Amino acid sequence: MVIRSIGMEFYKDLLLSFIVVSVASQDVGWSPWSDYGACSRTCGGGVRSRSRRCLEPRSGCNGESKTYQSCETQDCPVGSLDFRSQQCSSFNREDDIYGSYYDKKFPCSLYCEDQLGKVSKLRNTVIDGTSCDNEDSFGVCVAGVCTKVGCDHVIGSSKTLDECLVCGGRGENCETLSGSSMDTTLKVGEISEIATFPFGTTKLIIRVLTRRLAMIALEAGDGTSLNLTQYLFNEKLNNTVNFSGAQGKVHQLDIGFMLTARGPFVQAVHLKIQPSVQSPDVRYEYSIPSIRIVEKNPELRYSWVDGRWSSCSVTCGVGYQRRAVNCIDRSSGQTVNNDLCLAAEMPAMNQSCSNSPCRQAVDDRFKWIPGQFTDCNMACGAGHQTQRMFCLQTNLDGASAYVPDVVCMQNIGSKPVIRRACFGSETHCGRWITSSWSQCSVSCGQGRQTRSVACERIFHNEEVEENDYDASREADVEDESLCPADGRPSSQQLCNMSTCSESKEDEISIITVIHDCQTSRYGCCPDQITAALGKNFLGCDGE
Repeated sequence: MVIRSIGMEFYKDLLLSFIVVSVASQDVGWSPWSDYGACSRTCGGGVRSRSRRCLEPRSGCNGESKTYQSCETQDCPVGSLDFRSQQCSSFNREDDIYGSYYDKKFPCSLYCEDQLGKVSKLRNTVIDGTSCDNEDSFGVCVAGVCTKVGCDHVIGSSKTLDECLVCGGRGENCETLSGSSMDTTLKVGEISEIATFPFGTTKLIIRVLTRRLAMIALEAGDGTSLNLTQYLFNEKLNNTVNFSGAQGKVHQLDIGFMLTARGPFVQAVHLKIQPSVQSPDVRYEYSIPSIRIVEKNPELRYSWVDGRWSSCSVTCGVGYQRRAVNCIDRSSGQTVNNDLCLAAEMPAMNQSCSNSPCRQAVDDRFKWIPGQFTDCNMACGAGHQTQRMFCLQTNLDGASAYVPDVVCMQNIGSKPVIRRACFGSETHCGRWITSSWSQCSVSCGQGRQTRSVACERIFHNEEVEENDYDASREADVEDESLCPADGRPSSQQLCNMSTCSESKEDEISIITVIHDCQTSRYGCCPDQITAALGKNFLGCDGE
């Protein structure tokens, strides 16, 4: 017995020593960890990192050189543009407006869709902290990899929200109900209410397994509504929605779409549809917490019921939270007029909340600073100039510095485009144009060729190549003073034909050739070779 006991203690000590040595070996050869860097986001769950260097690169080091940590996990203000859309909008230009596009195969690449429906890959990786899971989870991109994040906002955590939004809960205090449009008698073309989701609903899933609906919408008790019809007819459209205190996402299915929303709803919400066919397939499922009734007087038939507090209205400093408070009939569980409950026992609907002290507002830290205008885009005539814009960043200590444009684009959007009219600085606003060379004036030996030369005015919207002469159109011919004199093309040149035979040396004569000028719009110049460019021998030598 004694020997066994000693042996067991020995093995326990050996195992413990092995564990200690194994953990310690993870730090051998490494420099100390750096401090964590700045958070990649200001709200909604960002990521920050720290790093260390291997001091023995030849032998190598065990362990990671970089670790990541969640930060700024508070919800973004209601109505904020989702983070992926913000990144797409940084590429907006005067004629190109981009919205986010989620590609399940490449969840951590930045794909964006323009107003014509064209999808483009604008960055290899999104910014750390971008949501990368279309399901109801907290997954985010970290260094280009979709990484699991728990509801406690800890990278690698397996904690999830239960149906009633309790992180790590098991739904023991929840009630989940479901139904479908098949449960209601519907008439084609008529708007019908197929479900009511009570205030305090914490989770809602709607599956629309058809595209044959004229209308589908959520309508709140205060009259506001969320029209979901657009998702029936645009099979590529995925979006985030905010309604009645809940945040949700719309995902396209092979047929129809699915809406998942996380509450709690601050008021009752009604699901209404207008079918185009008999028996459309619309299914829903929602969860509500077990009713928490404030019963200081159990004998009362009517009691107050309060919902969950909303997120704080601000991400820093002091703000407020709201929750739904309703009077219910305990016998039926239905909401009734608040006057039936005791006003003195009504739970508070608002309370103050505080977060970390506010940093300098992002809008104040980044600014587009106007610079000089570019040169006129036209050398002569009317054109335009564009004003240069530079990104200025102001640090928390008040120091300012110019930074790459992408920094401002990520924080305050694309740069402003300011243009103004201008006129080119060139003295001459014309260009020389020429016709094709005529045939050679002799059939053998040396002769000459001619062509028409004229000055044509340049208009600011023209983009014509030099010497682009079209004999079939009437040129806008101007005074030659508009064109630079030293650049006037030659109107004549020598041409060499085959050597004349000796027997005909004394019989060489100029051959009469039917030149193209005889069939041109304004006929030939006095030399009967060159084509005139206008009436009264315009464009001819000496005219």
